[in-house]
Amino acid sequence: MHEIRVDRSNAARMHGVIEESVFYLVWLDRKHEVFPWRKNKK
Repeated sequence: MHEIRVDRSNAARMHGVIEESVFYLVWLDRKHEVFPWRKNKK
């Protein structure tokens, strides 16, 4: 799986696979919920 940032705020991301130099979109993550990031991760 690969991730591409869509906007400058880094909130929206596209997740997919690359095969023979072609990116295949699997998931459009507008709110960055697939791999959430938290400041106070414990």
